[in-house]
Amino acid sequence: MIAAAPPASSRTCVLPEPRPRSVPLASCPLCGGAVRPHARIDARRVDEVFLTEQLRALVPHFTFVRCVHCASLWADDARRAPGLLDALYTNLPPEYWGPLVATDAYFGWIESLLRRYARGPYVWDVGCGDGKLLSALSARWRCAGLEPGRSAVQRCREAGLDVRAGSATTAGLRECADAVLCFDVIEHVADPLGELAAMAGMLRPDGVLIVLTGDAAAWTARLAGPVWEYLHCAGHVSILSRPALVRCAASLGLVVEAAETVDHPYSKALAAWLPDVLRARWQRFRTGRYPRLRYCRDHQLLVARRAPAAETSS
Repeated sequence: MIAAAPPASSRTCVLPEPRPRSVPLASCPLCGGAVRPHARIDARRVDEVFLTEQLRALVPHFTFVRCVHCASLWADDARRAPGLLDALYTNLPPEYWGPLVATDAYFGWIESLLRRYARGPYVWDVGCGDGKLLSALSARWRCAGLEPGRSAVQRCREAGLDVRAGSATTAGLRECADAVLCFDVIEHVADPLGELAAMAGMLRPDGVLIVLTGDAAAWTARLAGPVWEYLHCAGHVSILSRPALVRCAASLGLVVEAAETVDHPYSKALAAWLPDVLRARWQRFRTGRYPRLRYCRDHQLLVARRAPAAETSS
């Protein structure tokens, strides 16, 4: 889930050695299309728990490029260095999950998605955080979760939730889920296709993968440009367009049942957002700074299903 902007953190964690370095992107990691510069944001002006002083030193600017073919956005800085994000996520402090958006209406919407699409009771929440969603789902579901943050896993287990440490790629689970939920997660991984493939492997025949993430090609995201708040979250490194996410699902052998634009619970109403984007872009022009512009109609929902057993065997 997406965090608001809490005070900057002075905590430290053990980062990979030698000093993490990333290779500049020469092409889109998904489609191989050419990439063009999109935004360069001063990390000194970003305040959130995830952005440790170590990470701020490694990444003085959040640099993004856009694929000219699929329109996806990619971080092109040290955040993509091997092992760096894994180390940071593992050592997230408990306060990281405090300001996360979690409302009854949001959880009710997810429950309705499961009732509509899931054809069995076994639900896995990948990147479940401190278990708010798992706790909110009704008793009809047999719930479990994956979460890399050690403190969050401990909190979940203390609450009696079945949560394992790790990600879909590290857990190695196979055919355990009638539904896999991936909400506000895929943008946090450097290899989204690999993570989606691991989640697809968790599905039983006729199981369904439900993904919520930002849409790099949403018209509001394009209008916001470099002031889009999604680019100001230190953990956001892979922001797919809706066509790119659909192609990812199809390449994994999943049948896409829904791919649509949705609002995140942290979103602002369009009527209030439009004046804000004009002011933000004017401020960017006048001062050279990048203010944070709240979300608005810039997320996407993907529902993709594994083939039933008869089709799988044939």
